[in-house]
Amino acid sequence: MTPIFLIALWVIAIPVIEDSTASTAPSVQIVQIHEVRHKDLRKNPAKSQLGGVNPDAQESLAVTIEITGGAAARAEKFGFVQITKAEDDQGKVLKPREGFGTNTNPHDRLVDVDRDAMFFWEEKKPTDRLRVTLHFDAPARSSKALKTLTGKLKLFVIKERKEVIVADILSMQGKTIENELLKSAGLIIKVTKVEDKSKAVTFETSGNQDSLLELALVDAAGKGINVATMTMTLGGKTSRTLQPVETVPVDARLKLTIGLGQETVEVPFSFTDIPLP
Repeated sequence: MTPIFLIALWVIAIPVIEDSTASTAPSVQIVQIHEVRHKDLRKNPAKSQLGGVNPDAQESLAVTIEITGGAAARAEKFGFVQITKAEDDQGKVLKPREGFGTNTNPHDRLVDVDRDAMFFWEEKKPTDRLRVTLHFDAPARSSKALKTLTGKLKLFVIKERKEVIVADILSMQGKTIENELLKSAGLIIKVTKVEDKSKAVTFETSGNQDSLLELALVDAAGKGINVATMTMTLGGKTSRTLQPVETVPVDARLKLTIGLGQETVEVPFSFTDIPLP
């Protein structure tokens, strides 16, 4: 007889729970909690893993917070999430899952704010806020609430966006892009390779790379050219390849979006008595 087991998912959309710290901008609130549980329904459960999967590893808790305020509206990146304390009402300390959901829960770096993903199910994507999902080991089965959840994260914000258009980008292999705006931003961009057939362009960026908000290929009229993007960072330098998925005109241009007036804002959060699903 085929072994049977269940993975159950509880989701709770709770009334807004405000950050219990001082009411300064930006503000933080909890908007949703997900809890995943496992139950082995076999009459004589084996001690070994079922189907090669560790059931305990599948049990988890996810808490989604929403950040609003001036800094959130201007945020281009977020990250360096640090959990100071997470404990349920049974006294169990919940370990953060730092390697889980990396793109939505970055602990060791800044990542781009993607509101299309953050607000995927909402028809109109808000521009004045962002959402971050925090992942933890599952609380005790008998727990009814998280007693305490405290921590902080960082937002990378800018005051102004500027565009730079570089003409004849396909003829610039081996050259460093010379531009006063790039110099003022402390950003260095070199065209390291242009593929003859595919017209894929590879760039090496260094210096203040956080100021680079967008790197895209466009035609002479400014219309975007569809590309697949590949990046790899090593030793403080990043290799970025734009691989076209459509025909590229010989007079293709590079469009750069640069962020000026950069600032890193630390956002603390603190919650108590959070109901679990």
